[in-house]
Amino acid sequence: MQASYRVSTDCPLRGQTIATVIGLLASTGLRSGEALRLDRCDMDLTTGILQIRRSKFKKDRVVPVHATTLTALRLYAEQRDRAFPVAKDSAFFISSRRRRLSSSGLYYGFAQACALAGLNAHAVKPLRPMICVIDSL
Repeated sequence: MQASYRVSTDCPLRGQTIATVIGLLASTGLRSGEALRLDRCDMDLTTGILQIRRSKFKKDRVVPVHATTLTALRLYAEQRDRAFPVAKDSAFFISSRRRRLSSSGLYYGFAQACALAGLNAHAVKPLRPMICVIDSL
């Protein structure tokens, strides 16, 4: 996770975005597409409830987040709004261009973080099955 913060020295929010998305995926088991489709209105930063829309099979669901995840999401939202006070998009997670973070942007940032950490880069998708296995133990 620490390597994620060093992904871009030109745009510090980029590293914060990558770290926050990866942390959200790891702590909730969300699919990467679900996290990237989150809009600002889908996050209740008071109660820690996420509204997941257009999930697999076009279903919606509600996901509660752990208190530490909620703290990280609040910090990200504060830093995002400080860096980009005028939103160009309704997306919760944004790129350095102030638009919704794309899946290719997430995968590229994840690969960069892995390289900085001295790890082989793998797709973000394996996080979800790993969380499901850990939860079932």
